[in-house]
Amino acid sequence: MRPTMTMRPMHATPFHEKPTRSIVPMAGHLNHIEDARHALQAASVMGLGLGATGLASDMVKGDENEVGLARVGPNTLIQTVGALKDKYGEEKAAKLLSQAGFGYLASDLPGEMVPEMNFHNLVKGLKPLIGDEQLSEILFNAGSGTAQYLLRVRIPGFFQEFVKILPKKPALQILLFAIGKAGAWTFRGSGEYYIENSKDGNIDIHVNVIYPSLPLVSNFYRGVFDYLIHTLVDPELPVLPEVNVQDRMIDAKFVCKLN
Repeated sequence: MRPTMTMRPMHATPFHEKPTRSIVPMAGHLNHIEDARHALQAASVMGLGLGATGLASDMVKGDENEVGLARVGPNTLIQTVGALKDKYGEEKAAKLLSQAGFGYLASDLPGEMVPEMNFHNLVKGLKPLIGDEQLSEILFNAGSGTAQYLLRVRIPGFFQEFVKILPKKPALQILLFAIGKAGAWTFRGSGEYYIENSKDGNIDIHVNVIYPSLPLVSNFYRGVFDYLIHTLVDPELPVLPEVNVQDRMIDAKFVCKLN
């Protein structure tokens, strides 16, 4: 049974064309040796939580980076279908899924990793049926539902408590570093996940989507990070979305405002 999802107000996501930014390893952002040690321990813990199943199971050898065939976790579909049913009810959701070309999902949800194209094609199939605003809300709630599942089932409680007792910045760094080490491949597919320290002292999260999709798919990733950060790091920490389209690559960026 899916967890009940709390609705959060939606905000417009700005679109900007800009050059690709350099990739900086997260480990280089940790300010102290002790923080680095804790981060590595946390990444190991997250490996137990994320790498087992839930968002992940075994990869198909050779498909890890192939656009379209690269695998993502089943929660991309499970939670999107659940959010549709929460909003529209079982009957209407089943009709929408059928019209989008994914009617089987109304009664047959995946239990293992799925090709990334299934998720992105579902998003594209739903867009003309419910419009951008409703689809953005559905995806955000699906991401939130995924995060709630992780907190309830896959991320060990002692790791959650460890992150909660840290100051805000180290807590955020360790959480994001651990995700990058152990769990990011379960949602990035053929794309890329990385973290940047901005000049103004904030931390930027990037999820690059290479498979042809819609910029509003960023709302799924936004829902995941928004819920995890507000639950484990700071309930008041602003997580601001910014979507950049660069040569058909979608850069879903989330600015964590520490200052």
